[in-house]
Parts: sequence; structure tokens; C-alpha cells
Amino acid sequence: MSLEIVYINKEEDAKIKEGILLIAKDDLNLKDFALVDSTFKNGQTSNVFRHFFKFPEYRLNQGQYVLLFTGIGDDHDGVYKDKHFCRKIFWGLKKTILNDDEIESIEVLKVSTIDKKRI
Repeated sequence: MSLEIVYINKEEDAKIKEGILLIAKDDLNLKDFALVDSTFKNGQTSNVFRHFFKFPEYRLNQGQYVLLFTGIGDDHDGVYKDKHFCRKIFWGLKKTILNDDEIESIEVLKVSTIDKKRI
């Protein structure tokens, strides 16, 4: 896949700590991707996604990072490990979603809008 999960930080502070770090393996537009999480029940992955986040339109070049914080904040450009470009994006949630005791599954999905209507 052209967008891969590098690291997941499960913390109690959604605004500045809890997040998912991903790297672009090819040049891409983030709007073509979404991130979902599900939990395991009795050793099996649930078929229900607890949370769904569709990335906004933003172009990344191969080797660049995106850090999705689950909390509230303003999206901005930054760096990762003081040298790598990193787009920082905020999901906008008021509480953490990855810090419970359940085993979780985080997935990156390639998505495409087939049709869109406003009503």
C-alpha cells in the first residue's frame, strides 16, 4: 500500500499525544485514504468500525510523513524526528479512542468517492 502505518501512540491525552504516524511509500493525495479502528471480541476482529476518519485533500511525496492526532487542533506542517517533513492533522475528537484495555485493530483503507450529492 502507498500509505503505511509506522507507529501508534496510545496515550491518555488525545490533543497532543494519542496519534497514528504514517509514511507515504509513493507520491499520493491523502484524500484517497481513510483510517478505521475496530476491536477484537473473543479473539476475532469485529466487523464494526468504531471510528472512521477520511483524510482531507493534501499531497504528500514519497518518504514524507503524516501524523494524525485524535484530538482537537489546527492542521499544520512540521517535522518528524527533527528532520523529516510531517503533515500534522487533527481528527477533532474530545477524548481518546485508543487507550482502553481492548485489543484494537487500526487499518488504512484506500477509498474513492463514487458519487456525492448534497441535500
